[in-house]
Amino acid sequence: MAHRAPKQSFSSAILPGMATPAHSLSPDLLRRLTYSKYLLRRANSLQRDDNELATAEAVLVAHDAAEMLMRVVVDAVGAKPPDKFMQFWQNIADKTGKLPPHKAEIDRLNNLRVGFKHLGNLPNPTTVGDLLPVVTAFCSGIAGLYLNLDFGAVSMADLIANEEARQKVKEAQTAFAEGDLENALLSLGMAYDKLYQQADEKFGFLSVNAPRNDFLQNFTQGLILLARRVNLLSVGVNPIRAQKFGQLTPSRVYSPFTGSMEVQWWRKPTAEDYEYCRDFVIDFGLRLIQSE
Repeated sequence: MAHRAPKQSFSSAILPGMATPAHSLSPDLLRRLTYSKYLLRRANSLQRDDNELATAEAVLVAHDAAEMLMRVVVDAVGAKPPDKFMQFWQNIADKTGKLPPHKAEIDRLNNLRVGFKHLGNLPNPTTVGDLLPVVTAFCSGIAGLYLNLDFGAVSMADLIANEEARQKVKEAQTAFAEGDLENALLSLGMAYDKLYQQADEKFGFLSVNAPRNDFLQNFTQGLILLARRVNLLSVGVNPIRAQKFGQLTPSRVYSPFTGSMEVQWWRKPTAEDYEYCRDFVIDFGLRLIQSE
């Protein structure tokens, strides 16, 4: 049976010392806010790919992230929905008396999006690299200013339907915040294992049994790797990214009798490893939802 939580609750992330949100966000608004953060993370990941097309895609995704959160703010405070993207600032100011920040920078992002999407002009990577942190600051600013929420504390783990995997991602986030990179990466590896198990149970993944004959061992290992890549492709997961994930996380061998786990590390983990693996696991979880 797939480990699917039929519905998951989204809880507000409140800054220490911050008052309860003036507007109680509905589950729909909280979900949209969480997707906004996911898209923003995706934009930053694309920018790190360091090629022209990925940089241009980062502009589109960052714009979507900002616009999604802007609409959450509009709905939460009861402002007039803007007819044009940049009208958000005036409509929010008219409703709340507080002007949103970073108008000039977000206008530049909007111009880059229009230039690429409608005119075919590839954005300058340096310009995009300078703008993405401002987009993050803008999203954090409006979430705090109008929703009384700490955007940085919003957990993207809530996007994962698999309850066990979701819990492991949250454990990874806690470990990372405490500076425990090894347990953070281990928890992400275990979350991946839960998602792979769910996909196997749901879709009937290809499997190859380990050989008893040592002569066939190398050949069978190649078949096992091929089957795993085909399985991942069948649910829309990039097997090359999965291979990198496997290189960054420790080896995990589960006992079929006791359920105990033997862990072996390949390398010392870094914060960049954690960010890559966290994004990969969340992408995998979303792929499983989309494939249902």
